[in-house]
Amino acid sequence: MTIHQKSGELVGHPAALLRCSSVTALTGLSRSTLYAKIAVGTFPEPVRLGPRCSRWRVRDVAAWLDALEPGRRPT
Repeated sequence: MTIHQKSGELVGHPAALLRCSSVTALTGLSRSTLYAKIAVGTFPEPVRLGPRCSRWRVRDVAAWLDALEPGRRPT
């Protein structure tokens, strides 16, 4: 398991939940691009933990990254 240096989040466990800042760091996508991709169904939806709290499953983000074509940068 790996601890994300900045936030202290556990990112090595497949059931771990990531903050938006960790997802943007892992994917290279901006926050606005991330939510635009969610709106059109090309990025995994976050888990809603409360009215103002969302997190992404590590396994969902990892699967999205793995599905990218080799050498293709997220856009």
